[in-house]
Amino acid sequence: MKKVLILFLSLIVALTLAACGSESEEKEIGEVDSEGEKQSEQEEVEGSSDSEESEAAEESEEVESSTYDEVLLDNDDAMVSLQGIETIRDETFGDEYKVKLTIENKLDETIEVQAHEVSLDGLMVDDMVFFSETVAGGKKSNAELSIMALDEELPELNENLEFKLMILDENFEALNDSVVSIDIK
Repeated sequence: MKKVLILFLSLIVALTLAACGSESEEKEIGEVDSEGEKQSEQEEVEGSSDSEESEAAEESEEVESSTYDEVLLDNDDAMVSLQGIETIRDETFGDEYKVKLTIENKLDETIEVQAHEVSLDGLMVDDMVFFSETVAGGKKSNAELSIMALDEELPELNENLEFKLMILDENFEALNDSVVSIDIK
């Protein structure tokens, strides 16, 4: 019974190694050190399928960027600046807008910054927005507000992006909020 179990486990290990071997090749290179003993290194050569997959992903994605240097909010609690907006057209994962922000926490305590009531050219898209950034007291953060169409088509953003920027304390109590309006370049 022990021999059958050992044979079975050996077969599983051999099949696993064979499956791994089809994705990449390993080549052993021998070297001789100063004392005449042979040392070996393993060099892994990636299979061409990985590079083909990454090229296909790059081809299905198109990125347009607009650069801004605009202060959206500056009060006693925080300063939020708009750095840029990227429009990503991706056939595989869907289209997306990435709004690049820099957040500076002017308080000694940690804050949470969120976006609510988001609209693109007057059309509400709150259910497509992903943004909540935690910033420690006295620190800065590079943040990214993402607007993604998961099950539907992403609305066009041609003229204006508008949202309410909420600054919350550690207990998620509102410190303040401000409506932000960005005219698209």
